[in-house]
Amino acid sequence: MADSGPVDDSSEDDSSAQTQESFEFEAGGGNQEATSDATSGEATGSALAADEQYCSSCGSVIKTEATICPECGVEQDETSDNDPGVAALLSGIGVIIPIAAGAGQIYNGELAKGIILSIVQIINALLIFVLIGWVTYPIVGIYAIYDAYKNA
Repeated sequence: MADSGPVDDSSEDDSSAQTQESFEFEAGGGNQEATSDATSGEATGSALAADEQYCSSCGSVIKTEATICPECGVEQDETSDNDPGVAALLSGIGVIIPIAAGAGQIYNGELAKGIILSIVQIINALLIFVLIGWVTYPIVGIYAIYDAYKNA
């Protein structure tokens, strides 16, 4: 009998290596990893922990506190829990009551911008008597509503 060469005995039965296989799929704009059990065919999934999120660029799992993805280096957008409709409504009240013009910005956490918009709208209300306020008052009011909605 001829010797066909060295025999590799590294084919031990490693159940964790043989029963699990990893695959990637694309869902929701980013790559997500899931693990499949080869023996049962059930996907074990990759549920995110409470302090994790997906990178907005590459889809890697990162901590929610991370401002920059460690995989691709892209800065993450901050998400807000504020309702855009409520923010716009609060700023819309400023069209009727000038002191409330920045209420939507204050609701969004932009205190300085909200105070400045309220002061500017009070000045615009006084400028109505000089006629220029008829132009500036609605412009600032519409801007406050748009800005509050967009930044919520």
